[in-house]
Amino acid sequence: MENDRSASEDRAAGGGMNITVTGSTGINDASNSPGATQTVTVTLTGEMRRQILTVADYLDQTAAQLGAPAEELARVPQLVAELRIAAGGPAADRGKLRQLLNTARQLAIGAAGAPLGAGLEALIHQAARALGLL
Repeated sequence: MENDRSASEDRAAGGGMNITVTGSTGINDASNSPGATQTVTVTLTGEMRRQILTVADYLDQTAAQLGAPAEELARVPQLVAELRIAAGGPAADRGKLRQLLNTARQLAIGAAGAPLGAGLEALIHQAARALGLL
């Protein structure tokens, strides 16, 4: 981390402080920092984007056949849209990706007895591995 001033100087001056950490191994840099937030992003490669889009497309095409309750199916279009948005940028919030894939995984688990549910679960597992979320 690089910065020319101490955090206490920034607080005293009333200014905000933004620190960018690259190459982090996932440590919590904001720990014990009152009012601080930490966002961990994943720089997306073409393969990572492809994995996310494959999950979105599969979910979009098979949701109706997964046998999920109507209230869960009603959330699918938003989930698919958010997956596609995440795949469209150069980087994505790691926590948001994890949350989106976990939501899709819950649909797959609910349909685990069906071949389509097992297929969705396998695609989610592949995407999570490619994104370094496993």
